[in-house]
Amino acid sequence: MLSWLSKIIKGIVIALGFILPGISGGVLAAILGIYERMIRFLAHPFKNLKEDLLFFLPVGIGMLLGYRPFLYPIEYLSRKLSSVCVVEFCWCHHRNYSKSCQRIYP
Repeated sequence: MLSWLSKIIKGIVIALGFILPGISGGVLAAILGIYERMIRFLAHPFKNLKEDLLFFLPVGIGMLLGYRPFLYPIEYLSRKLSSVCVVEFCWCHHRNYSKSCQRIYP
């Protein structure tokens, strides 16, 4: 049960990667430790089909559960406060870019 719950939560986090700009669902899957298994499943889908489906079913449920609830607040913010969202996104990107440039060009 705990394993299913953790996989559902991982699916919710990956769904955020599909919604939020600048965040990749694939990167989140790698951070959460399921990316390699996902790639292995996609490369050989029938090798361990039952085991893989039982593994990815709670992740998929979490993605479905996480997508809708987080989609509406992000959509609302992008419509009502689009200039604020763009400025914040650019500011975060600028801060990260400046830090990486300082490391490269001291």
